[in-house]
Order: sequence, then structure tokens, then C-alpha cells
Amino acid sequence: MEIEILTPVDAHKSGYLSLTTPYNQENPQEAQWMRTVINDLKGCQVVLVEVTGGLEVARHKSEMILAGQRV
Repeated sequence: MEIEILTPVDAHKSGYLSLTTPYNQENPQEAQWMRTVINDLKGCQVVLVEVTGGLEVARHKSEMILAGQRV
């Protein structure tokens, strides 16, 4: 499974919202936590967002129920 890495601006323009705080890839524990989150989101539209301090996991807003929305 290949996951695209986007800038924050590109992620926003494409409709992705970050689910996590940045994971520092130089820290083995944080890298493992990120892999766990990604594995939990299999089947979802997920990208990584490159920010200062590491990578954030983001999901497409069409797959999320946001505060204030009514079904």
C-alpha cells in the first residue's frame, strides 16, 4: 500500500484533515505509532502530511463525520 505525502496546503486543497499530531520519524516509537494508525485506517482515503516536526496522518473529509453535521 503506497501512501501519498502532501504539503499542508495540498492536503487542505484536496480535502484532507489531519487526524494526528506530527510523528517524528527519527523516533522509533513514534514511527511505530504512525504505522499502527495507518494500519487501523486500511480501506480509508489516507495521506501523510509533511509538517515541521514530522508527518501527520490525514483522512479525507468525505469519510468523516464532523461536528455540526446532521445525517
